[in-house]
Amino acid sequence: MDYLSQQWIDAIFDAKEAKEGGVVRRAVDSVQKNASEELLVDAVKARSFHVVRTETQYVVLCNSGEIKLLV
Repeated sequence: MDYLSQQWIDAIFDAKEAKEGGVVRRAVDSVQKNASEELLVDAVKARSFHVVRTETQYVVLCNSGEIKLLV
């Protein structure tokens, strides 16, 4: 694991929204450039959060509660 990649991932979870149990988004291209999907998913799992990938975005739900996909 690259130190700069890990720093970049850690910065996502230092964001105010993440600390308050909100939602953070990162572009797929940005994640691929600065870290990797694997590092992001591992970090999300370590925090018991949830992540969804769309065509262009990763959406991290910074909450460990149950989720229900409505559509």
